Amino acid sequence: MRDTLVNKYGIIKRSILFNLSTTRFPDSFPIDIMHVFYENVAKYMLSHWMGTFYTNQTLNNEPYVLSKQVWTNIGKKWIRFVKLYQQH
Repeated sequence: MRDTLVNKYGIIKRSILFNLSTTRFPDSFPIDIMHVFYENVAKYMLSHWMGTFYTNQTLNNEPYVLSKQVWTNIGKKWIRFVKLYQQH
């Protein structure tokens, strides 16, 4: 197992960041544009929130899945924002 990690990922030992008392995983590492857009994190999070990430629907039944009513409210607010933005 260790040889696989070393060869495949270049991991040879535990990160020294774990030794810092001020480092809290994952809170110390904010989301950045590369991972949100270029690594498709936003697309995957949207799929989780919509309850469509897994093909097995029983796996999509989680508390973070937003209801149809919530999506409808988001859509209505988005339309109002777009109309307001277009006026300026």
